Amino acid sequence: MKREDPGSPEIDWRMSVKDALTAPDRGSREAYKLRRLALRYFIEGNILFWKGFNREPLRCLSDTEAQKAL
Repeated sequence: MKREDPGSPEIDWRMSVKDALTAPDRGSREAYKLRRLALRYFIEGNILFWKGFNREPLRCLSDTEAQKAL
């Protein structure tokens, strides 16, 4: 899966969640924790969303996108 913000030097936190949703690793304990965390997320149109408390979709932002939104 390719990164959405290729000019960004920092690692995007969303990539590990996307990877857990698309190709789950069944081996380690850390992979298990990540799969449990990923239950509240879903991907639609290659964009990661978080399921809010009322099940409304909330778009996950990178650090750069969050700074622009503020």
